[in-house]
Amino acid sequence: MEFYEIEDSDTVEQGEYIFHTPTKTIVLCGGFSRSENSINALKDGKLLMDDISNFQKIKTTRTELYRTTGTKHVKCGSCKGR
Repeated sequence: MEFYEIEDSDTVEQGEYIFHTPTKTIVLCGGFSRSENSINALKDGKLLMDDISNFQKIKTTRTELYRTTGTKHVKCGSCKGR
């Protein structure tokens, strides 16, 4: 599993798993605010609020995505029929 820094052009979606560097744990993103420079995350059932610089995104390969979801392509369905 690889991690990478959250760049200025990146966004973090609610429900996305991210890595919290100070505690060295994977947490669930609950809110992302570039203007406040903070991320709200759920860690061990408790709310954690910290700077964006203390989080890293998780890099997933197609193979890992297939292994976890069981499908080759993950589609949200909004572009069906287009």
